[in-house]
Amino acid sequence: MTDIDAIKNFIKFISVNSKKDAEGNIRIDPAVAHKLVADDPETAIAVVGVFCKMAENDPVKFQMARIIAAVYENEFDDDVLMLTVQHSQAKSAAGHLSHPGFNTGYG
Repeated sequence: MTDIDAIKNFIKFISVNSKKDAEGNIRIDPAVAHKLVADDPETAIAVVGVFCKMAENDPVKFQMARIIAAVYENEFDDDVLMLTVQHSQAKSAAGHLSHPGFNTGYG
């Protein structure tokens, strides 16, 4: 089981080594991301879950989750994290659509 300090350190390292580009997309050096995920895949799995949970209030966090999931898929030929992110995004979008403040303009 991954401990909380490993998760915090992973997130801190990703945050320190990422930058937003002119379009607002988050970028990280692929070599840095690959090394981080390859060195500690269990923590990478936990961090994707944390970012997906954080994205419920800050959808930008899905970008970080997707980056880690993509690296994980590339490194281990396993798309489970990408499927997790996609499921979380769909669930989040459905939750926003059913929010009482959402107005479709119909009716």
